[in-house]
Amino acid sequence: MRYLCLFLLVSLNVSAGVVQPGDGPYYRVRSEQLGLDPAQPVQYVYDSAGRGVMAEIATYLATVRANYEQSFGWKLDEREDLILTSPRQQVTNGYATVSPNLKSVWFPSGAAAAEGMAATSWGLSLATHETAHLYQLNAKGPVNSRLKKFFGN
Repeated sequence: MRYLCLFLLVSLNVSAGVVQPGDGPYYRVRSEQLGLDPAQPVQYVYDSAGRGVMAEIATYLATVRANYEQSFGWKLDEREDLILTSPRQQVTNGYATVSPNLKSVWFPSGAAAAEGMAATSWGLSLATHETAHLYQLNAKGPVNSRLKKFFGN
């Protein structure tokens, strides 16, 4: 039993930092390659299923980030990685984290069912929601800003 627990602990820690968008080839594009403001750097990672929606999400996310910068009163201090996973997953959700880097991962499976519910667009709602988490978790005062230079996020 001890070895099983140790195995699970090690394998979960190793796999937790690795998220790929799908089974097949995936694409990376930076916000400036889409003609968006390079002062709000985002790297988008997606598979072929996300190619049709990524430009719309990126444009909307740039607007959301500009509004959050004004509302929160600061900019995110590093590039965000937004990973749109394959729709062949069984999860309809997402998460945002600031450690070890700013990352937002979206799981669009079942999103078509959610589209007919309260929100008009699952992707745009998730962009607003997860970006808010990044701004909340990335808040740094003068002391924290100095500590980040030594310890990272």
